[in-house]
Amino acid sequence: MAKTRPRVTSWQPPPTLVIAEQAWVVEGDSGALSDDLYGICQRDQNAIYLTNRMHPDQKLEAFVHELLHAVWGYTSLPEKFSEAEEEIIRALSPHLAAVLRRNKMRFW
Repeated sequence: MAKTRPRVTSWQPPPTLVIAEQAWVVEGDSGALSDDLYGICQRDQNAIYLTNRMHPDQKLEAFVHELLHAVWGYTSLPEKFSEAEEEIIRALSPHLAAVLRRNKMRFW
């Protein structure tokens, strides 16, 4: 019997975050995101933008993905803004989102 993953039915990202002692904002997209993007991390603005056109479950995963980009910028990991960064974050973000979902972890 296949296991079904728990779904998030009502979740919104926090409007603000502190990452590496820096204030960050999380906002809905104001039309700035193209149709093929669910979110974007703007490190130079300390901002994460997420599209409003997705299910809360997808929004959680997109938020985790963009949050990992934000955190990456404060690490000594090489190749910021590279294909390697994106590849690693794409591999990690669904698993981290699944941990949060499975354990009903809400930090805000």
